Amino acid sequence: MAAPASVSLQDLTGNFTLNKKLSSSPEAMLVLQGIGWVARKALSMAPITLHVKQFSEEGEAHVHIAQTAPGGIQGALERRAFNGKEVEYELPTIGKIKGRSSMVALESIDDSFLKKNWVLEAEGTLMRSCIDSVDNGWSANQVWGFQEIGGKRHYCRNIVLLSGKGKKDRKELLFIYDYLGSYTEVQ
Repeated sequence: MAAPASVSLQDLTGNFTLNKKLSSSPEAMLVLQGIGWVARKALSMAPITLHVKQFSEEGEAHVHIAQTAPGGIQGALERRAFNGKEVEYELPTIGKIKGRSSMVALESIDDSFLKKNWVLEAEGTLMRSCIDSVDNGWSANQVWGFQEIGGKRHYCRNIVLLSGKGKKDRKELLFIYDYLGSYTEVQ
């Protein structure tokens, strides 16, 4: 379902699910992140709901994303502060990572794939998140925002994955999310 106009990068709060028909396959990303075959197959079959809560703290945007699968199975909890500061943390599925997130202007993005197809809001900014694996040598550069897909406004992520010697192996992914409705707290 298309995201309503009330959902924006100023308030991304709501529930979303990856539209697997319209999105790139996450398989390459999961392999790169060291996710085993059985887990990859389970993730590719189960619809994952993102419970997104955005809030402001000391003038900075924060986004917390809880992931759930059918039956109440809980996945990782992502906590991102869009302040440009690097933080190091560990996620159960992919290990130790260093990451930084910030609000950016389209003009400041130097990668043509990451810049592609955005519908800019009044503020003219997008969300950017850069993650480097401490243990496995890959990096993921993501830009979040809204794109018009099939005439409908969707929350999307353009993702560039780099790996291999000198990080020369490059994968480009587009994740398109359907809006499921108002935010529900994950217990």
